[in-house]
Amino acid sequence: MSGSNNAVAALSFVVAAVSGLPGLAQVSDVPEPPPPAPVVLVPSASGGNSQAGGFSDPTAIAVDNLRDLGIDRIGLMDEFSGGLPASMWAASDPDFVRFALANLPTRVHARAMRTLSRRLLLPGAAPPTRQDYFSTAGSMFGATPLPVLPAGSDSTVDGETATDESSANWLFEARLDALTAQGAWSDAVALVTLVPVDRQSEKYFKVRADTALVDGNVDAACTEASAGLARTADPYWQKLQVFCQFSAGQNSAAQLGLTLLREQAVQDDEFYWAAELLQGNRPLTPNGLRTLAPLPLAMLKFAGRPLPDGVLRYGDPTALRVAAQMKPAEPDDEKLTDEERAARMKSALEAQIVLAERAIEVGSLDPQVLRDLYAAVDFSQDPEPPQLTQITPGNVRGRAFIYQLAASQTVPTA
Repeated sequence: MSGSNNAVAALSFVVAAVSGLPGLAQVSDVPEPPPPAPVVLVPSASGGNSQAGGFSDPTAIAVDNLRDLGIDRIGLMDEFSGGLPASMWAASDPDFVRFALANLPTRVHARAMRTLSRRLLLPGAAPPTRQDYFSTAGSMFGATPLPVLPAGSDSTVDGETATDESSANWLFEARLDALTAQGAWSDAVALVTLVPVDRQSEKYFKVRADTALVDGNVDAACTEASAGLARTADPYWQKLQVFCQFSAGQNSAAQLGLTLLREQAVQDDEFYWAAELLQGNRPLTPNGLRTLAPLPLAMLKFAGRPLPDGVLRYGDPTALRVAAQMKPAEPDDEKLTDEERAARMKSALEAQIVLAERAIEVGSLDPQVLRDLYAAVDFSQDPEPPQLTQITPGNVRGRAFIYQLAASQTVPTA
């Protein structure tokens, strides 16, 4: 952003300076200047300053403290690998940056936009400060610089709400929130892994646990829960422990954990609803449900319960990713004939393929999952295979047939 603007401004300055040189058109008529004298790169023997700067005392040692760069500068790419430069937020308003990152689109269907989002969120960058922003704005518009507020303050200066810049790593955490909201859990956990051990916080541990839940790695999530409960009594770890107990068949311990959470007045309707489903009950779905956190998503998946229609229609990237990897449940109606049961499983598989296609469209699912689903479609029981000339874009089995046909070719042209 500002790094690109600075580059353009610098280029414009150079062009303007060169075009304004007198006699530029007759540059061949100007005598060439003599070559410059060699530059001395080492201190002179007499101890005086050299042409390059030298040292007054070659034996002197300068001691100073290195400034802590902070984990905001941790990233998975830089400007040399496709990311925006580390100075991208220079002279930006911190409040605007925080607002903009929190309101980035989450259901991004265009691949170019997702690529641009990665180039914005994955590189490390120096966090902007209000002092730099207002000093820059003041030189342009006469604005008065605002003082930086102390840590933990929630005050206003001249009616302006100031960002608490002293809160540690706010830019890094804003990037994490944006990535997880877009379903980019692999990128989020990769960033967290680069944070030094002594700089880890509960938020980063939760990202690791949520990523394990989204990926279906319940054992890894439960390991994080045990470590989290040893550090703190955060209700998040207590809820995750309840799920771990249900998944391990420890229903009595899980029931006790639910009772303790309710006695602590922990509010989480989606979690309690998912816990009821884990126990085989049929509670009412919470009203207006459009998104689900990784924990209730994992609980529904473990219980073999489909996601609510409202969640699937909204198309949250994380929900689509989990739904696409949920195996269709066998019909439990004993009155069904074998043909009816097979027809229902066929429809369930087609619905799962559609969910996988939607998850890939928003960039939250590995395409290999869709390849496996396409390959799993069985055409041997069909009266006749789909005809290529009759396959329409809305034909799910037709798309699977085209994939299988293409995958079976041995000639690259075919």
